[in-house]
Amino acid sequence: MALAVAGGDAAGQICTVLSCTTTATTTTTAPPPPPPPDTDRDGVPDARDNCTNAHNPDQADSDLDGQGDPCDRDDDGDGLSDSAEEFLGSSRTDRDTDDDGLADGIEERLGTNLRRFDTDRDGLGDGLEAGLRRGVPDPPGAATGTDRRRFAPDRDPLTRTNPLRRDTDADGATDGREDRNRNGRRDRGESDPRRRDTDGDAVPDGRDRFPLDARR
Repeated sequence: MALAVAGGDAAGQICTVLSCTTTATTTTTAPPPPPPPDTDRDGVPDARDNCTNAHNPDQADSDLDGQGDPCDRDDDGDGLSDSAEEFLGSSRTDRDTDDDGLADGIEERLGTNLRRFDTDRDGLGDGLEAGLRRGVPDPPGAATGTDRRRFAPDRDPLTRTNPLRRDTDADGATDGREDRNRNGRRDRGESDPRRRDTDGDAVPDGRDRFPLDARR
């Protein structure tokens, strides 16, 4: 005859008249859930990774467009691919490498030098000659735009000159020589860099000792 002894421990005891036997109780623990997928093994789960196919634990995204830099073909969003910027020597995280007011992608299309503030070296910045009043804004994130400390806005965008020609009107005087204060506007005392003969005396401004006086 067997007797169940009350008050035994968690294992439980079964006793007969002559002896008691201890029985063990087994507790089953569920295995931990598998870790979330991390395709590139950078420590950031795919669900939160801004570049799931490239190892980028820092999650750098220079223009905050949602694509991590290793997966973004244009890190600064200037219209010029990173590979093209590397080839041309411009910055992949600066939309306006030379701070002339023109985005690198636009300069590449115009044919101006995106690493030189003044492509034709006439004394006037490319953006000023193109009639820009504002430079390229800074995008969100670490990428940058035009440095306002270097950029000179055009005071009269309607009077543009050619950033690829030192002497737009071919009068023998460079554009910077005619626009002496370098503000893009023809001010008092300046000859017109868009007119070969400002005073109309049949003598080109570059050879005219008095380019503003037709009588001399």
